[in-house]
Amino acid sequence: MRPWLAIAAATLVLASNALAQSPPAPSCALPPQVQPRNFTCTDQGQTIGRPGDFEYYALVISWSPTYCTSDAGRGPSGEFQCRSGNRFGWVVHGLWPQYDGRALRAPQFCRPTDAEVAGPLAAPVVRSTLCTLPGQRLQTCQWRKHGSCSDFATPAAYFTATMAAFRRVTPPSLPTGRALARNDILDAWVRANPGLNRAAIALNCDGDQLEEVAICYEKDLTTPRSCTPPLRRCRAERITLPAPSGS
Repeated sequence: MRPWLAIAAATLVLASNALAQSPPAPSCALPPQVQPRNFTCTDQGQTIGRPGDFEYYALVISWSPTYCTSDAGRGPSGEFQCRSGNRFGWVVHGLWPQYDGRALRAPQFCRPTDAEVAGPLAAPVVRSTLCTLPGQRLQTCQWRKHGSCSDFATPAAYFTATMAAFRRVTPPSLPTGRALARNDILDAWVRANPGLNRAAIALNCDGDQLEEVAICYEKDLTTPRSCTPPLRRCRAERITLPAPSGS
């Protein structure tokens, strides 16, 4: 092969590898106006537990490209996250109170008759969190289902704590579109976040695709602790992060 052809071929290979391993940077543009909207949430009538009666929190972070290829992502709930022209990578699913093994299910919908919980979220709350929890239905149902069981009395307080916890996390740079060993993914999160260990991280998968990463904290939301079932739901040994659309 001629030298210039060899150099060109090598350049193309390097460029292809870079594209495969470096998804486009996330981008989010807020809509000009946000109107308060009400929603009915899945399992809304199934109350478990009481506000504040739990042992720890799980900050649940979703890989947006996996969600956007799911049935839910292709439905109305995924409009802003998946079809608004925005581009999301890691986003927050929610901040979930958890029991430490004393029940098969986590607390949920702890204040079903409370007007603070049952009504629509105020527009300023929606706007301030929409690029991190990308969807009004998502925000509303996270507050009703999980925030109602938390230590926070209002949506503003709950989402302020959620956003602060997420800002303290550094998602690692992981290659997309190819299978990775589960422990390699865990170790990447540990390296990117000093103080974390594997026990404080739980992976959730859709088949062999990474769906969510849960990071478990004591109630102070700064001290990592071990996650417990039902959070550990990914049994795949090799896991893929789908590439973002357009990458």
